[in-house]
Amino acid sequence: MQHSKIIFFTTVLLSLSVFWSGAQQIKVYAQVSSQDVYSGETFTYQIVIDGTNNVNEPDLSAVSGFKVQYRGGSPQNSQSITIINGKKTENISRRFIYQYRLTPQEKGLLTIPAISVRAEGKIYQTKAITIQVKEPADENNFKIRQSINRTAGFRGEQIIYTVTWLFQDNVR
Repeated sequence: MQHSKIIFFTTVLLSLSVFWSGAQQIKVYAQVSSQDVYSGETFTYQIVIDGTNNVNEPDLSAVSGFKVQYRGGSPQNSQSITIINGKKTENISRRFIYQYRLTPQEKGLLTIPAISVRAEGKIYQTKAITIQVKEPADENNFKIRQSINRTAGFRGEQIIYTVTWLFQDNVR
């Protein structure tokens, strides 16, 4: 009787270990195309979920100081099977990526807060990312001037908008 209980528990533990080793661990992280941007310059913000495609779209309503444009989400899965001397090895990778286009609305150090993501019924969180938003420096070798000949008009009336580019002699 005791011997059969030990065999039963050993079988259960081995079955569970095989199940857990086959399951892919879920990792959630955020990344940006650049952490140093100029005022008005857009950059890509991605939320990556490794280990599953069973995810809910994250809520970015807590992101302030940026104009947020959703660019879509897509799975990126791969599967490989290797057979060497009759031994089969199978690797399955699941990944889902949400993409956003962010445009800073303020200058200085801005923080994209940690974002919560629901994957496989559990809540995961990205880390916060700090973005340095700079004002473009004035360039003495190049300037632009704009002018308009009138500030009001009526339909069909010609309004002239002039753009003048000023270059210094030796600009390359």
